Amino acid sequence: MVGKRMINMAMPLCFCLIACSAMADAAEMTAPLPVVQMNPFMLRYMGFTASDALQEAGRRHRISIQEHYASIFLAEGLPAPGRYLADMELSMTNITLHSSLGRTGVYVNLPLLLPTGGFMDGLVNGFHKAFHFPNGNRAYRPNNRYGYALAGAWDSHPGWRLGNITAGLQFPVLRGGSNALALVAGGKAPTANRRDGWSSGTWDGGIGLVDSFRTHAWFGHLEGWYFKPFGKDEIPFISNRAYARASVAIGREGRFFHPVSNRLFSLIVQAQGGASPYRHTGMLALDQNPWLVAVGLRWQDSKQRDWLFSFTENITQHSTQDFSFCIACAFG
Repeated sequence: MVGKRMINMAMPLCFCLIACSAMADAAEMTAPLPVVQMNPFMLRYMGFTASDALQEAGRRHRISIQEHYASIFLAEGLPAPGRYLADMELSMTNITLHSSLGRTGVYVNLPLLLPTGGFMDGLVNGFHKAFHFPNGNRAYRPNNRYGYALAGAWDSHPGWRLGNITAGLQFPVLRGGSNALALVAGGKAPTANRRDGWSSGTWDGGIGLVDSFRTHAWFGHLEGWYFKPFGKDEIPFISNRAYARASVAIGREGRFFHPVSNRLFSLIVQAQGGASPYRHTGMLALDQNPWLVAVGLRWQDSKQRDWLFSFTENITQHSTQDFSFCIACAFG
């Protein structure tokens, strides 16, 4: 079973490695981190991947591939069965196609999901015990056992599935030598399976602004979004609402490991989150506003491509993943 899970997780990564061997022109070194709210309850609605307002439209013909892997444990009422449970390790492979129409950058994002029971529960429990951290009632669940359920709505099963496809645009508003402001907008199609709890069943739309700056070595991004679900949640007893999200990132670019390596690196720290799309459900995993903090290292493998590795930790424990990793590549 462990071998099968390792193969399932390795498949998207192998795809990433093969695809990123293509010749391209790296353009992502000062971009913010692709932080994702991996709580499956939050994935039912639209989120956003932070963007860079300074990137020129003419350089935006590219493909980015991100492999996210998260450990998630959200439960109510254990040891007695509660109203909700999300006990899993979730792999998300995001394939994003960027292009340009004049000054306007456009994108389409295709997420592939693989929720499983995973293999890290023993390690996580041992870490919590060693440092006397609270384990969130993990002791009441068997290690590496999958569970994703909402009472009266769904009881999901592990396996490959398509997530909710999103598309959007970025239009420059103001541009200076080292600072830029852009309008961003997008929408979500409910392409994920609703019966398994991976989609709200609604089309969602969002609009926002991103402000980016860059000096000789330092760079930063501030981005805010307003989202609106266009319809009622697929689950009759759940009410949704409009919600706002934001991201702030700061980083530094340089050849930090010279003379060992002459490659160009960038170090990035980012906080991202905001309001929940759910309204007064009385369940922490849905109602609590989700916030995450991430740190990442991006490096230029060659003039053809760049790579990213990042680690994300929760700030709000009850509505986000415990932690997640991301390895990503951009080319084109």
